[in-house]
Amino acid sequence: ESELLSKLPLDQHHLIASIAPRWVCVASATNDSWADPVGEFLATRDAAPVWSLFCHSNNLDDDKNENNNNNNNNAVPKQQQTAPSASAIATEHRTEICQYKNRKCVYQDGSPSYVPQGDSIAIVPESYMEFYRNNAKAAKKAWEKSQSWRREKDVWRIHTLPNVWFPRIKQAYPHFLHGHSKAGYPIIYEQPGRMNLKELFRTGCKIHDMTFHYQFFMEYISNIVCTRGEIRALQGPNAPPPSCSSWGIMVVMDVKGAGLSHLSGDVVKYLKAAGDINSAHYPLSMKRAFLVNSPFWLAGAWSGIKGILPDSVQVDIRSETNYYDSLYKSTHIPTDDTCSPP
Repeated sequence: ESELLSKLPLDQHHLIASIAPRWVCVASATNDSWADPVGEFLATRDAAPVWSLFCHSNNLDDDKNENNNNNNNNAVPKQQQTAPSASAIATEHRTEICQYKNRKCVYQDGSPSYVPQGDSIAIVPESYMEFYRNNAKAAKKAWEKSQSWRREKDVWRIHTLPNVWFPRIKQAYPHFLHGHSKAGYPIIYEQPGRMNLKELFRTGCKIHDMTFHYQFFMEYISNIVCTRGEIRALQGPNAPPPSCSSWGIMVVMDVKGAGLSHLSGDVVKYLKAAGDINSAHYPLSMKRAFLVNSPFWLAGAWSGIKGILPDSVQVDIRSETNYYDSLYKSTHIPTDDTCSPP
């Protein structure tokens, strides 16, 4: 009987672990809710330490298994090889420009790069200098922290790692990437009034899962979307090469229906963490934000709400009656007939 399942002394990860040291593959369709793909991944992950007892290596994103990972096939991971130290990378590749190849930020020889695509260790990006008001010492310190962060959080290869919470996060917090501004900035549309992050956290999602998704999304925009020809063409013939200083986004946030009932301690912590990540590691990437369908009370509460957005972003608050003119008839966002989805 289903009500007795919670009393069982064993769970799925114990079953998987009992197969060690032999190989095992756990697989199902991403959208097969009956199979519970997220639960499959968690069970596979929690069984992995047993393989370590038999000295097997472990690597969830082994190139041999990339296709399986894309289809949510979760082979029990091999032990990850230790990445080269930041000092070793800095010594050998200090002036070399990073490339984005095979879903990783790497150098020409394939070694990992802990700076974004188009940048080098030796040169502090313009966006960092501008963010820190040309304080070279502060900008350099922040640039070095970003390199450490990209190494420690595996941001340099994040697109080779499974984003197992992706479908549930998209459902719990509706957000869409569609079109671009006339200046060539991709536009993200968000609907916080329809979010149900409180329930998502109750079902096992953690703040670090949400920040992983945020980093995954930002790296997708910077490395893939903003390097496309139609986006680059809008920046003109003299546009600088792709780098962390040459791309940006605009956000349109539909706050209709949003209220305090959507918030919880974990939700607020995540929103603040995402804002901190943006300011620290993607400085000045958010060029402008529009809050549309704004209720009358939002202006009075704005001082508290703005704390979840990067300090540098310009925000326009628009009510139900005037946001169409602000968005589609202004110089900031083209009308639908000139907007091409990136």
